[in-house]
Amino acid sequence: MLDNAVLSGYDNYGEHQPLSHFYQYVEQNMMYPMLILIRCYTNDAKFYKGHISNMAFTYDNMPITETELKEIEIYTGKAKQVDFKEIIVGLNVEELYKQYVCTDVKR
Repeated sequence: MLDNAVLSGYDNYGEHQPLSHFYQYVEQNMMYPMLILIRCYTNDAKFYKGHISNMAFTYDNMPITETELKEIEIYTGKAKQVDFKEIIVGLNVEELYKQYVCTDVKR
């Protein structure tokens, strides 16, 4: 579904594992790139946007831009932004990231 999807400013790293319906997009030309992870099967599309630090074992959630949302929804239909921990539920990486802590600042 998203194998050939294009999001402006991001490289498409493809499906995480076969039949996972979990796609990875990495911000281009950045030292500490933003990630957009999309999980979709039929009409229940979810996505995460933020940074993941494998050194500090943390992640943050960043707001999606209107342009990014429009580009995602071209391929998925209506999509909902979720927390990183929610998007990885049931995947083989869930165990790997279970100790990661969200560093979002409440405003």
